Amino acid sequence: KKIFKDRQKFMGFNIEFLNKNLGGFCLKDYTAFATFAHDIGKFKCYKNNNGKVSFYGHNISGAKIANNFCNYFKFPKKAVKLITTVIEAHMYPLGIFKNFNSNYKKHFYNFFYKYDRYVPYILIVSFCDVYATRSLLDPENELEKYKKFIKNLFKEYYIYRSILDKRILKGDEIKNVIEIESNKIGKVID
Repeated sequence: KKIFKDRQKFMGFNIEFLNKNLGGFCLKDYTAFATFAHDIGKFKCYKNNNGKVSFYGHNISGAKIANNFCNYFKFPKKAVKLITTVIEAHMYPLGIFKNFNSNYKKHFYNFFYKYDRYVPYILIVSFCDVYATRSLLDPENELEKYKKFIKNLFKEYYIYRSILDKRILKGDEIKNVIEIESNKIGKVID
């Protein structure tokens, strides 16, 4: 929560949207909770194969645990969706960073399309996760590279959102007018 305290910007980007109220708490609080709980699934996914430790699938497991927790404590449905989506997707940006440096834009836009309005929250939590794990031991200077990568993702996402928010036609509108069932037009237009 300290990273957001009294700030209007994060990595140069406006984060005033985090002050929006949802069920008596602001989105900043739910984002802080998701940041705190993002690795909660690791205990369930822990595997040690001859000294090689793995937590594969901890994001999916963690989202389920967070869903149960949030519903038990009667969090608002929109807050539950935000928290569980962020926990589920917090590894996605790191996967793009590590695996797709040459054709990253295609992967950026797949990420944006899949998570849409949750992207800024996911980027914040992903950055915090990498910052916490790399800040003490970072011989390859990966933290600085990841910070630049996240800044670039934010920029690309805001371009993506501005295009979507200003479009004249939506894919569904075209499908209805020409009376076809294909999802391909919606994906191309959207």
